[in-house]
Amino acid sequence: MARRSATPEYDPLRDRVALPIEVEHFLTNVLGRSLHGTTGFPRTREWRGYCTRLFDHLQRYVDTNLVTDATHRDHVQHTLRSLKDAVRKQQAREALLVTGLVRLCLLLLGDFPNHWQKKVVNRPEYFALDRFRTVHYSQSPEQRAKLIWRTAIYPRIEKARRSGPDDPDAERWNSLYDRLDRRGRHAVFITSFRRESATEFARLFG
Repeated sequence: MARRSATPEYDPLRDRVALPIEVEHFLTNVLGRSLHGTTGFPRTREWRGYCTRLFDHLQRYVDTNLVTDATHRDHVQHTLRSLKDAVRKQQAREALLVTGLVRLCLLLLGDFPNHWQKKVVNRPEYFALDRFRTVHYSQSPEQRAKLIWRTAIYPRIEKARRSGPDDPDAERWNSLYDRLDRRGRHAVFITSFRRESATEFARLFG
């Protein structure tokens, strides 16, 4: 008598993706408050939808912030299209997404390396991506002043507001920033902060 095949055990997590709270915070920061509550185990199809939205927004971030030559931009755009295509793949999706994201990171650092003929990639010069262009972040006085306020003053203001005690020094810096920011005198604010808070200034800017 033929034996019946055993009924497959029900797996409630089949075709689902685990999303920890860190992923929810990431999605909310990039895509907005509509992504609150995405932790848990959404279906794979739903997760692919989040990925598609992420890469659509990444495209817009690149278009808004990247100023470069046409050749470089074409390479970046091709990589972005490849990432969007990878989301729809059934096979090797994870490998394609990981390699595509690393390719994009390298391109945004200047270029995609070619070590095809090298047995080992271990020399410092092999990691330089400045053959065609060099990445350099610049900051205006307004941007530097905003960075000081956001990282060295605002957290102290919020901490005092939420749990106390009062922080008169932070309030003083906050008032000075507001006054000079309205007047466009950001360099004056930076000079004052550097003179009176040299250690904190060095932590922020090296």
